[in-house]
Amino acid sequence: MLITIDKIKSYVKRIYHMDNINVSDNSDKNQIFDIQCQDKSFLMIIEIKERFFTDNSHFLKQEDILLELVQHWYSFGYQMDNQSVNNTTCASKINTSIGWFYKCNADRLFYFRHVGGAPYDLIDIDFRPFKNWMLDNMHKFQLQFSNKTTQTVNILVPILDIPCTMYNHTCI
Repeated sequence: MLITIDKIKSYVKRIYHMDNINVSDNSDKNQIFDIQCQDKSFLMIIEIKERFFTDNSHFLKQEDILLELVQHWYSFGYQMDNQSVNNTTCASKINTSIGWFYKCNADRLFYFRHVGGAPYDLIDIDFRPFKNWMLDNMHKFQLQFSNKTTQTVNILVPILDIPCTMYNHTCI
């Protein structure tokens, strides 16, 4: 995780008015969330995702977020690409290793986007209603296979397609 706990703490204090915040980083513990923020009687569970762009021109074309649906596709023993991912997952009815989107049980999804190595913006999503909305509307969005390093199947969700009551978009 490139974004620091101090940056997360600062954002949560400013936006959610949590003054005496205690932040616990669970990102390396393989739990169903990454960060736990607590202020006296309020607890917020956060999933952190980061996406990196090398330059502004590529970033401006990517007004979407990626949600991981399937992990480690390579373990199935055959090649996958963006054109065949829809046909294979529908036709084969394969049980796969589910991605973080299905496993996550956070209150908020903090989706940080970096340009040229520096944090650029944050899409702060009310995750539980978003997850329900996404499950109902998943068929409307494009799947993408990531064959560079992660070998995952992701879904591309344009930011403007997300109901505006479910997220805040903040420049950092």
